[in-house]
Amino acid sequence: MKEYFILQFRMLNRNLRAFGINPLAGCVLTIAILAGISFYLYTKTEFAPYIVALGAIAIMYPLNEERRLEFLKMIFKVRDVYMIRILENLVIAIPFMIFLVFKRSFPAGLGLFIVQQVLIGTNLYHATSHSYIRSS
Repeated sequence: MKEYFILQFRMLNRNLRAFGINPLAGCVLTIAILAGISFYLYTKTEFAPYIVALGAIAIMYPLNEERRLEFLKMIFKVRDVYMIRILENLVIAIPFMIFLVFKRSFPAGLGLFIVQQVLIGTNLYHATSHSYIRSS
């Protein structure tokens, strides 16, 4: 499982370098952009906490793709796939949850935590190795 995250980290760095972006600068820039957009939303609308939480969910949702989960299940045990899903979702959700707590938007932060937990379990135990084969 450790190797999986090392590989993901290396692929991310390689993609950033391919775009001509220093990986450390890319990380800092991403955090600054997300914080800037979030602060801006809070100045413009009362629905900002829900928009911020929805943004986090939109980023996490592609991690729930069934073929991706099938691939992970072929490589890892179900328990390890579950741990990978928890860690991936937390890496994405925690910055958003910290911001929501900082802005005292506790219901949206709690909602985001609950949704990310639900996304972890969705498709994980329902996916089978033949689910991508169409039946006639």
